[in-house]
Amino acid sequence: MPPEVARHQIEEFKRALEYGLKKPVEFFAYPHGSYNDTVADLAGYRAAVTTELGLAKADSNPFKLRRIRVTGHYNNEKFIEELYKY
Repeated sequence: MPPEVARHQIEEFKRALEYGLKKPVEFFAYPHGSYNDTVADLAGYRAAVTTELGLAKADSNPFKLRRIRVTGHYNNEKFIEELYKY
């Protein structure tokens, strides 16, 4: 989709969330993990997470943060095991 359409949809979604939550929304998760450099620097957000596995570091690009997949089926031991992989 054209960048201007993506930006418009992202900004509209942010406004709707903030209206419903009555709080600022500062972070973004890319739908299905899809992003590129054009939409990575999103107006109004402090940071965004990808679906790329790994840990975010102090020098990570705040709009391309990696994360650890955690499912609702993890117990504490499984969660700790996932953290130690990285």
